[in-house]
Amino acid sequence: MGNFENIQGKEIIIKKLTVEKTELDMRMIMAATVENKELEISFEGVSMLQMNCLNYPMIIQGFEIIDNKKNQWEPNNRFLVHDFEDEVWNFICRDIRIDE
Repeated sequence: MGNFENIQGKEIIIKKLTVEKTELDMRMIMAATVENKELEISFEGVSMLQMNCLNYPMIIQGFEIIDNKKNQWEPNNRFLVHDFEDEVWNFICRDIRIDE
């Protein structure tokens, strides 16, 4: 798990988006720019993925990650990731990793 505060509520410019599906799981990896920093953000165990816009580059105006551990959600559904400004995307995932 990464430090979400660095990207919470920020504009994210997604330069590359990869979705990988295995027999049991789905992973989404994005190369993104946040406040002039290049990041790689990986989402493991992605489910209920909804995307309403596939422009390039994809710009998320209000990126938000909600940790639902305290709400006793199932471990595979721990994080809700969504765009609270334009509703470009919405999904649930098990784990998140942020690398600079």
